[in-house]
Amino acid sequence: MSLAITFGSFGDIVTLIQLSAQVISLLTSTCGSSESYQSLILDVSRLQSFLKQLDAAISALDGPSVKNQSSFKEAIASMEACRTSLERIQRRITWNQVRLQKMAGKSWVDMWRRVGWGLFKEAEIEGFRKEIQSYNMLIVQILASINQRSLQILRSDLTDTKDLIHENTATITTVECDVKIILRILQNLDGRLPSSLGYPWETDMDTAMPYEDIFGRRYLVPQCLFLAPYTDPILTTAYQAVQMLHEDFGEDPKFSRFFAQVKTDLRTAHPFYDYDSPGHSPLPFRRTFDTAVSYVLLTAVFQDEVGEILATLAYVLRNRDRLIECWDAGAGSDESARVWYERPRLKLRPRP
Repeated sequence: MSLAITFGSFGDIVTLIQLSAQVISLLTSTCGSSESYQSLILDVSRLQSFLKQLDAAISALDGPSVKNQSSFKEAIASMEACRTSLERIQRRITWNQVRLQKMAGKSWVDMWRRVGWGLFKEAEIEGFRKEIQSYNMLIVQILASINQRSLQILRSDLTDTKDLIHENTATITTVECDVKIILRILQNLDGRLPSSLGYPWETDMDTAMPYEDIFGRRYLVPQCLFLAPYTDPILTTAYQAVQMLHEDFGEDPKFSRFFAQVKTDLRTAHPFYDYDSPGHSPLPFRRTFDTAVSYVLLTAVFQDEVGEILATLAYVLRNRDRLIECWDAGAGSDESARVWYERPRLKLRPRP
């Protein structure tokens, strides 16, 4: 008998388990048997146990990846041969019972219980034992091969898991590097932006209010700005101040781009507020000027030309009183236009 083995569903193993249980029941229906007869019962019992183990092992490894077609057919043939042997033992026991029934009549059941085993020839029992033992050896080898295959699958799964862990580790390392780069950028930005504008009211906590940006930095702004009638007075008054400047310098490409960005930011912060409505008139410039400067400072990091904006901011701070005086004299006057035209680098040109 060939012992070439593979994995898979070797026929209806459950049927073989049921058939072996029936054979065991028939064999044990007679007592006082010989040693060879008792050994046959033990061999069939072992076969039933091995078949149960085989069924459980195959169920755990069911799948096309664990089957080899050439040896698979040979293993199925071996299981079919096992079925044939069990059925032959079953038919032999049934034939002996029928023969005893004809000889003993109604008392055949009691006689079978006492001497039924004696109807088997010793050579016949030994032949059955050899067949069953060969199937037991075959199934044991199949179980060993299944265990080996299970170890191979487990080793492959562990290798895949190891590769996945390495891949995840590499991804985490990359993300960590990106986070460090972002933190370094934020640290550099924090060093470029001053924490205050240098106004006297910034040192007086009674007249100043803290303002915290998205990076967690805190600034001091005039307390009166928080008394404005809108939700966010800083953004509102800043927009109005920049809108005044846009009326005189809106045609300059660089300033127009900055103004558009400011307008977008303010609309994002106030999605339900219509800044273009004619009913919203600008607040007095003295109240909005410091807020506009604060807004430029807080949002400078988001602009394309940070250096130019900060340079303009420095110029505004140095000439604050002069600029306010010019705007008080009338927005759009020649003097205010001349002062704003002197700002460095941006080179804004007023509207004719």
